[in-house]
This record gives sequence, structure tokens and C-alpha cells, in this order.
Amino acid sequence: METPDINTELFQANADWVDISNVELLTNCLDIQFSYNGCTENADFFLVFSDRVIDTFPAGRSSRLHLTQDGDCNNTYVGNLQVDLRNIRIPDTDRVSINLEGWSDPILYVYSQN
Repeated sequence: METPDINTELFQANADWVDISNVELLTNCLDIQFSYNGCTENADFFLVFSDRVIDTFPAGRSSRLHLTQDGDCNNTYVGNLQVDLRNIRIPDTDRVSINLEGWSDPILYVYSQN
């Protein structure tokens, strides 16, 4: 299970196209299924969050699946990424709304504050 980066500069950086086909919230874990076009099945991908907390109720965080690879091929590959969400928690609240670029609905992550 991967740990997401919280990094606005990386969040705003250009990344290759990714098509998210399914998202499932498990206990403290976000499971993302996706496809992408590229030259290799072994591309580097990870979830990155902006460090800015969105002032809504519940508070939100923007995220995107970041893919980097060499080459410009047109092969289609599928991937799956499981991400540990514990480090995106927001102090003094028990929930955060995750806005994942490429996924139409916010994902509500509810957790214990202890």
C-alpha cells in the first residue's frame, strides 16, 4: 500500500493522461482502478494531494493520480493503486472529502480522531 504525497507543486505539475474506472474506499485505504496509454506496463504512478485544505463542510482535499513515463506510445494498460489515507487527515475533524481529478463524485473519508 502506497502513502500519498501532499505537495502542491507536484499536484500542479503536468502528468500523463489517466482514465479512472473505479474507486473504492476501504478502511483507511483508497483503492483506485485505472487505465492509461503508454509504452510500458511498468510506469510510475502515485496519488498526490494539494496541501491546501478546501474550506467546505466537510473540509476537502484535491488529489490526482500522477503518472510519469518515457515515450509516446499508444498501448493501453490497466493498473490498480491502493493508498493509505491516514496522512491526509485534517486536525479537529473526523472526515475529509477527497476530490479526485478524473472521478466525478467526491469521496468521503470518515475516520476516528484518536
